[in-house]
Amino acid sequence: MIFVVNGIPVILLDRAFNLRIAAGMLIGFAVYFIITEEVHWRIHLGGWLPPGLSAARAYHLRHHDTPDARFNVFLPIFDLLFGNLGAEVYTENRRQPLRERALGLFRAAAEGALVYTYLIVAFILFWCSFPASARRRSEARRIQAESPKSPS
Repeated sequence: MIFVVNGIPVILLDRAFNLRIAAGMLIGFAVYFIITEEVHWRIHLGGWLPPGLSAARAYHLRHHDTPDARFNVFLPIFDLLFGNLGAEVYTENRRQPLRERALGLFRAAAEGALVYTYLIVAFILFWCSFPASARRRSEARRIQAESPKSPS
């Protein structure tokens, strides 16, 4: 359902503005969803996690202790922005030195930037996998098909 809800606006905008990016965006969304689910299950089952996500296990499992907070699976960026970390975090943070709080925020931002950079690079590589000449040929065919045929 989430794929349909996110896919319909992408396809409509792609068709309306002739952007030709819907396929790449939907593939990127599918890859992101698969990676998120994989990391989520590895967190719960104690599987291997990439080095940048070592703190994700403890972060996410705390969500199950306080189910009204920490909604993000493994990147606390939006939980930080929307204040969904839970009341105990804010009292814990007051007890921690400023340096530790700043390092935690920096680590969360770096992990988020890394994941989104991977997604952007994957999209660019997907887009560049089609040679420019093929993109131009398909555009020329489309224009030719749309133009009215003159009787000869």
